[in-house]
Amino acid sequence: MSRHRNWDFAEQLLKVMFPGSTGLTIGGLAPTPHDIWRPFDIEEREDDEVLADLMAECSHLTGPVVVVNDASYTLEYGPHFVDAGRLQEFAESFAADFGSAFISGSMLFVAPATGDIVAADDENLIAHIKGRPAFTLSPHYVEVLDSGPGGPHS
Repeated sequence: MSRHRNWDFAEQLLKVMFPGSTGLTIGGLAPTPHDIWRPFDIEEREDDEVLADLMAECSHLTGPVVVVNDASYTLEYGPHFVDAGRLQEFAESFAADFGSAFISGSMLFVAPATGDIVAADDENLIAHIKGRPAFTLSPHYVEVLDSGPGGPHS
């Protein structure tokens, strides 16, 4: 079965951050203590409310973030790479850009520069997991993002 070309790189980052992980799914994460999971209802609330709460749960993430949602498992899309500062915008425009719901099933938000993972399970649970950083960001990272499409030297 073919996979999107982003999977291998995204999974390598996760395995550096959280040794023992086997893949970018809730079940693929290395075992976590049960007490880090807490209720996070995605079924009985309005989509806007769930999205606002999910973005609040991700507000501590910085740098690039690997986002895995249901659409990621298609060959067409794979894992998404988004800057944490643009995560809200990405989520809000997801349906228009990709033709499917942003929040659907289990989701992972993996920030390799800090080692932070937010995991939202389709069993209405959420967890914050602290791994180790996979790399260090250059001080120029923010400068490049703020300068627009051509970069700081365009």
